[in-house]
Amino acid sequence: MQEQFADHTAYKQLPREVIKPGSFRHSSITLLGTVFFVFLVNWLLIIYFQNDTQNRGDYIVREKWHMVSTMSQPVNWLILGDSSANQGINPVIISEELDGNAVNLAMNASWTLLGDAWMLQSYLERFGAPDGIIIGHVYDVYHRAFNVNILAQSPVGLDTWSRLVPRLDLSADDLFEIFIIRYAPLYYRNATLQYLSQQLIQSPGTLFNGQEFLINADGYMPVARARRNRVVNDAKDHLRWLERTDNQFHVSEINNQALNEIIRLADQHQVHVYFVNSPIYDELFADESYQEYYSQFQDWMVTTTSGSPYVHYIEQAFIFTAGEMETVDHTVDASSIVYTHKIADEIKQIAALAGNLSD
Repeated sequence: MQEQFADHTAYKQLPREVIKPGSFRHSSITLLGTVFFVFLVNWLLIIYFQNDTQNRGDYIVREKWHMVSTMSQPVNWLILGDSSANQGINPVIISEELDGNAVNLAMNASWTLLGDAWMLQSYLERFGAPDGIIIGHVYDVYHRAFNVNILAQSPVGLDTWSRLVPRLDLSADDLFEIFIIRYAPLYYRNATLQYLSQQLIQSPGTLFNGQEFLINADGYMPVARARRNRVVNDAKDHLRWLERTDNQFHVSEINNQALNEIIRLADQHQVHVYFVNSPIYDELFADESYQEYYSQFQDWMVTTTSGSPYVHYIEQAFIFTAGEMETVDHTVDASSIVYTHKIADEIKQIAALAGNLSD
C-alpha cells in the first residue's frame, strides 16, 4: 500500500509573537531617540564637511576666506582670481620681482569676478590699499552666472552678503536653499554620502589621510604632477563648448557688475590693478575657434579697463605645452614659476612707463 504523506508542522504549536501594548512614554522615547540620532549624525556631518580636505574647490575657498579674515599684517601685493591663479601665481616670485611681500587669495571660477570684488573689499576694510593687485582668470569665466549654492559651501555669512558690493538679490527660496545646503548635509549631500560610504568600506583610511594638495602660508597651492592626457581631453571639451557658443563672447551681468566695482575701488584707492590671462595649452590657443572667441574677449577687456588710469589688462598670452600643465589653463609648480616671472616682467614694463614702481 502506498504510504500517504501529509504536510504537517514539526511542532505541536508555533511560537507566537507577543506585542506588548504601546504606551505614550515608550513611543515618545523612541521618537526622541530617533530624532536625536538624526540630529547627531547631521551635526557630525556638518563638522566633517567644514573641515573636509578631499573636495579641492571647497577647501580652497574655505582657506582663502579664513586667510583674509585672520591676516595680521598688510601686504604689498594682493593676488586674486580663480584656481588658475591660485596654483599659477607664486607670491614668493612676485615678492622677489616686484619688491615687498605678497599673498595669494585667489579662489575658483565658480565665484566669478564677484569673488575678486568681495575679497578685495574685505582686504581693504582691514588694511587699506596694497601697492598693487594682480587678478588672474581663465578665458571662460566671464560668461558665467553666479550660483548662490556656492555661498552655502563657504564660510561667508549673511553679514558679508549684505555688506559687500555687488550685492546679491537673494530671495526667500535662495536663503532657504542655502540653509538646507549648509545645515542639512544628511539631506542635501546624499550623493556625496553614498560615495563616502563606499570609500569607507573599500578603503577607510583615505577619508582621513589628508589631501593631495596643500595651500602654503602665503596662499599659493603648488601642484606637482602634470597630466598630459587630461590636458588633451580637456582641450576637446573646450572646443566642443566653443562650438556650442558659436564662438560668440558673452559677459554675465554679475561679472560686469563686479568688474566695474573693482575699477571703482582702484580709482577710489588709487591702487594699480593688473588683470592677467591664465596659462593656456598651446594647441588650444592655436585653434581658430579659440582665437575667434579670445579676440572678442580681449577687445571687450581692453575697452572696459581703458577708462581707468589704475586698471591694466595685460594682453600677453602665456602659452604652455601639455606636459607642463594639469588642465588646459592650469600650470603645475615648475611652469607656474615661469608663468609668474612672465607676469612680473609685464607688470614692470607697464609700471616703468607709468612711473609707479621703483627700480
